[in-house]
Parts: sequence; structure tokens; C-alpha cells
Amino acid sequence: MASAKKIIEFVAEQTGVGSDLLSTNAGSRTGARAREVYKARAVAMTLTRDICGYSNGRIGKHFDRDESTVWHAVSRCKSDPGMRQLYSDLFQEALEL
Repeated sequence: MASAKKIIEFVAEQTGVGSDLLSTNAGSRTGARAREVYKARAVAMTLTRDICGYSNGRIGKHFDRDESTVWHAVSRCKSDPGMRQLYSDLFQEALEL
């Protein structure tokens, strides 16, 4: 069965963003790399919510974020075409974790 940790590792592998950057506040906060990390993290949060059924608060603990940040990331993932495409590309395989 999938878990937040497995999803974080899977998204990190698929996007080339380190799992430590997805699950902590490490790394830079500006520039193209920060946007890349944000998008991968938002997709990982959304996959965790949709596959594992975790609450935003529980997801936040896995990503070192608060629940409002999770809500915003999930909302953005659903509305941003690029993030939505990445989510769709990864969803089926993530179900098998």
C-alpha cells in the first residue's frame, strides 16, 4: 500500500528533485529551481491526498508544512495545466506503490 514516504521518493525519482527538498524546508526559495521543487512537492502532496486519503494536516507533517500550505498546493496542482499533466502522468504508477 502506498504511503507518503513512498510517494515522496517516487515523485523525487520521476522529477529529479531530491526527496529531501520535497519533504523539508531545505533549498533556495527563488528562481527556476525553487519553482521546480514547488511543483514536484505540490504533485506529491496531491498524490498523497488522493491515493492515501490523508488529511491536509497529516500530509503537512510529512512535508514539513502546515495544512493551509497543503490545501494551497493541492488547489494549485488541480488548476495549473503543467502540474495537472505531471499529476496525471504519475498517478497510475503511484497507485501501485
